[in-house]
Amino acid sequence: ASVAPRACLMAARMKLVEFDTGLVSSVVGSVVRAVQRLGLRVDEPRVLGTGANVVVHLKPAPVVARVATLTAEMRQNPADYLRRERDVTTALVGRGMDVVGPTNVVDPGPHQADGRWFLLVSHRFLEPVDLTSDSQAKAVGRALADLEAALAELPPTSAATDRGQPWGEIGTLVETVSSSTEPRAMTRIIEALDRLRAFEPDDRLRMVHGDAHRVNVAFDRGRVVWFDFEDANHRP
Repeated sequence: ASVAPRACLMAARMKLVEFDTGLVSSVVGSVVRAVQRLGLRVDEPRVLGTGANVVVHLKPAPVVARVATLTAEMRQNPADYLRRERDVTTALVGRGMDVVGPTNVVDPGPHQADGRWFLLVSHRFLEPVDLTSDSQAKAVGRALADLEAALAELPPTSAATDRGQPWGEIGTLVETVSSSTEPRAMTRIIEALDRLRAFEPDDRLRMVHGDAHRVNVAFDRGRVVWFDFEDANHRP
C-alpha cells in the first residue's frame, strides 16, 4: 500500500488515542476497586502507558493491569482478545519463552470494572529497545525468530483462528477517517484492503504475534521480552 493510505489509517488511530487525564483517573480508580475486591492490596497505582490500553502497575503488588480502552472502541468483544492473550502467553511461558504472562498472584481474568475489561499480568522491569544499536537489533531479531517458531507449534484455538479479526478493527479505523479524507485516498485504501482480503489462503497458516513492533518488545535485565499478544492469530 502507498504512504497516503497508511498515513490516513495512522491518523485515525491517533485520533482514537486521545485520552484525557480525567478518563485515565477514572479507569485507574475502577480497576483498583475491582482488584481490591479480589484481595489484592494496592497502595500506589502507577500509570505505565495510555496507548491502545491503559496500563497500570498495581504497586506494591508485582501485578500490572492492562485495561482495554482504544481497543474496546474498535472491538465488539474486547474480553475475547484478553482471553487470547492470557491463553497464548500461558502456553508460551510453559514452553520456556520469555514473555509477559498472566499473573499468578490473583486470578488474572479477564475482569470487568465499570464496563471496562482488563487483564492482570506479571510486572516486569522493562527497558525500551534501541533498534539503532546493532547488538540490540540483532538480539531482538533472534528473539522474534524464536518467538514465531514457538508460536507456530501452538495448537489452534477458536479465538486465534477467528478470520474476522482484524478486519473489524480496520473497518472502524477506515470509518473514522472517511469523512475527512480526500476521496481518491479513500478509494486507494479500500482497494488495498480488498487486495489483502483476497490474499488470505486457507492453507499455510501459522500462529503469529500479530503486532510485533518495537513498542511491544523490551529488555528485562538484558533479556528480550515480548508482550501484548491480543492480536496473536493464525495468518499466512
